[in-house]
Amino acid sequence: MPPRSNRLSQFWQELKRRNVHRSLAIYAGTAFIILEAADIIAPRWGLPDWSVDLVLYLLIVGAVITTIVSWIYDVTPGGILKSESLETTDSDSVASLSTSKRLRTSTIIIALLIVVIGFLIYPKIFTSNGSPLSGKTQSSIAVLPLKIIGDDTELSFFASGLVESLTHMLTKVGNSGQTFAVIPSSEIIEAITANEARKKFGVSLVISGSIQKDQNSRRVILNLIDAKKQSLIRSEKLDYNNDKNLIIQDEIISVMVSMLGMELEQDTKDQLALGGSNLNVANELYLIGRGIFREGIESVEDIDEALEYFLEALEQDSLFATAYAGIAQAYTLKYHFTLNSAWNEESLKYSRRAVELNDQDPYALMSLAGSLVEKGEYEEAHSFYEKSRDLDSTRSNIYSEMAYLYELDNKYDEAEQCHKKAIELDPDSHLTHYYLGAFYHAVARYDEAIVEIKKALEYSPGHLTILQPWRGVTGRWKILMML
Repeated sequence: MPPRSNRLSQFWQELKRRNVHRSLAIYAGTAFIILEAADIIAPRWGLPDWSVDLVLYLLIVGAVITTIVSWIYDVTPGGILKSESLETTDSDSVASLSTSKRLRTSTIIIALLIVVIGFLIYPKIFTSNGSPLSGKTQSSIAVLPLKIIGDDTELSFFASGLVESLTHMLTKVGNSGQTFAVIPSSEIIEAITANEARKKFGVSLVISGSIQKDQNSRRVILNLIDAKKQSLIRSEKLDYNNDKNLIIQDEIISVMVSMLGMELEQDTKDQLALGGSNLNVANELYLIGRGIFREGIESVEDIDEALEYFLEALEQDSLFATAYAGIAQAYTLKYHFTLNSAWNEESLKYSRRAVELNDQDPYALMSLAGSLVEKGEYEEAHSFYEKSRDLDSTRSNIYSEMAYLYELDNKYDEAEQCHKKAIELDPDSHLTHYYLGAFYHAVARYDEAIVEIKKALEYSPGHLTILQPWRGVTGRWKILMML
């Protein structure tokens, strides 16, 4: 029996004689071009992500068929002929030295070509479909404010509320699989570029876009940008008509997740839908109210304007849990602007209803806890703060609120730990440093208070609340509840 190496050598010689390697090299080059074209064209035609995978699998099957066919048949100037056996050709042909050299050179070139094509096609097969999230370190994402096409104040508030809602939903998606982190919407109020977002927040990806309103329809354009390379990864367009009962943030979050090379699991979809409304009109009214909050509350009139939208949303859908939470937050803000305890009672009523309808909403739980704090119900408030934190431990403001509760309860060590945790989660926030500085001032640690207040001023120069002396809890709560 001949050695194994001889058999392999003979097999390789037979592959070369039958030109199998050449056929595969040509096929690999063609397949690579087809795959690249599919990767570019499929998203533009609105085809699902799995369509590119289907093309890849078909090309792999085609490679097997090409190998078999090229072993059996030869393509010659006279047509397709069945390959002759090795015994027949050995007796009838003797290759010249020059021909042998040309064959060896051709074999080397073809081998190099196969290696290069294999190197290029490898990421298509063995990585997450070119997902922007693939990498050794966890990606961080910033959702930037949408650019408003036209001059429409209501659309501006709607877009601002939509960004806040999308950021919250995307955070849930990232947390569900520890896939990526999302910069809190409270940190990105003004329009910034992808490069500025990378410098300020250290993000690797940015989602930006625009929204425009045309009579009874809207168009949203989303762009996924590589913040480091400053290059566009993918762009998507979404048109919808108000006549259709479409919940816009549900549609957009699906597009966002698809742009990131992911698919939403059913349990995640269920979590995202909790507490929301199935009615488009109610949903849009709520988003406008959220947008008013997000753009900044400067007076009781601003609060009443947002409150009106929340109440209208509730008229459309009496089981809209997040609308109840929005109303509760509005009444809490009215309480801190006026110090009228009747508004805190209203906040308590609506926040309890929000939690009854959806006890998995960290914001509703936090709103209820805040109202209980003002009632002096510290123990019950603490239990709701803890549940809110357990549902979403990535928010710095939950720790700031818990720190405030500990301060009122004279638990200063716990308060300081919570303040420091808030800074750990959001080190670039002027508010987290301001709150810690105010805490140090309250416990007569003045040198440390000055350090933190100076840091707060570095992040937000000229901020009125920071420049004013600490005047108790009212000013602090005004800002805290707007996060």
